[in-house]
Amino acid sequence: MGSAGLELYMPGTGERDDIGMVTGWQAQYIVSQAPADRDVIIAQAEAAGTIPWHMRDLETGAPIDLDVYSQATWYPDVAPSKNKIKTLASDFKVDSSHQPAVAYLPYLLTGDPYYLEELQFAANWNRGSLVPEYRLSIPQSRSFAWSLRTLSQAANVSPAEPPRWLLPKKYWVDLLERTRIWFQGEFVESDYPPRKIFRALRDPRGYDGITKPWQEDFVSSVMGWVILMGFESWLPQFKWQIDTQIARTSNKRGWPRAYATPYDLSLSPPGKVEWVSSWADAWSLNAEIYNYQVPTSDDWLVSEDKNYLQYTRGALVFIDMIGVEDVTDALAWSRGQLTNNWTVTPKWRL
Repeated sequence: MGSAGLELYMPGTGERDDIGMVTGWQAQYIVSQAPADRDVIIAQAEAAGTIPWHMRDLETGAPIDLDVYSQATWYPDVAPSKNKIKTLASDFKVDSSHQPAVAYLPYLLTGDPYYLEELQFAANWNRGSLVPEYRLSIPQSRSFAWSLRTLSQAANVSPAEPPRWLLPKKYWVDLLERTRIWFQGEFVESDYPPRKIFRALRDPRGYDGITKPWQEDFVSSVMGWVILMGFESWLPQFKWQIDTQIARTSNKRGWPRAYATPYDLSLSPPGKVEWVSSWADAWSLNAEIYNYQVPTSDDWLVSEDKNYLQYTRGALVFIDMIGVEDVTDALAWSRGQLTNNWTVTPKWRL
């Protein structure tokens, strides 16, 4: 019962090998096809059995059906009740905002249902970790991204008529569709300026007017992958979501792409709720707050750390693959910036 190199404390922040569309180790295997690299990702998929996300229905052995037991939760701050499922102490601390994708690729490579079972447990854990009334919500954009990634993977590969110790495809496909419909109404059709203009998924009202654009890059990439898996009904939501990457990298909305992926994006003056009404106004506000220099070229100016630009480039790659917008110029720019004294890690090469 080991970790095989996976991060035990999932809530830990920063760029890590186990966070992303695939893990760093999986990406290395995809690139190399080396048996030794395959051994690593299989070991980590085996280690998923150590992670305390195995919430089983005692009657069937399958992940608990949260449509049947709709009030069940393992959210830690809920008072003890008949609906509160107690978790066990573990070396692992599970967190949907940094959940590694350990089981999907190993299942595709082997067909071993052990890995499919782990994929279902991971997807169900994300849902049950929230109280019922907040299961359709976005506490953090990255949490929504990685939960959507895992959910769509389970919907993609779960069989229609599985053994009783697995949940059927319909369970996951229906949840994916409910999520899409909710996102359409809550975000795509919203007139709330941070959403309508800036595609801010985390409500900046509770965070002094600040949103995290790099986390929204994760969401765009995941939505692109969802579509490429065959769930094409997500295309309208993807087209809405990617407007933030286009605005930040096109140099056509008043926001200079030299600052394409700031860590924080302020949409109102500190201490106020007065939303800016355009990307040009957002640039003026952020330049004042963060003392940004007016760029004299397109060269990346945010920081020495170009990990954040890798995330934006990843979203641009999916936009280009799906072909909903012409991002040739922005993609070439980001590629050029990331090859200037920087090596794009395999898991963000996409």
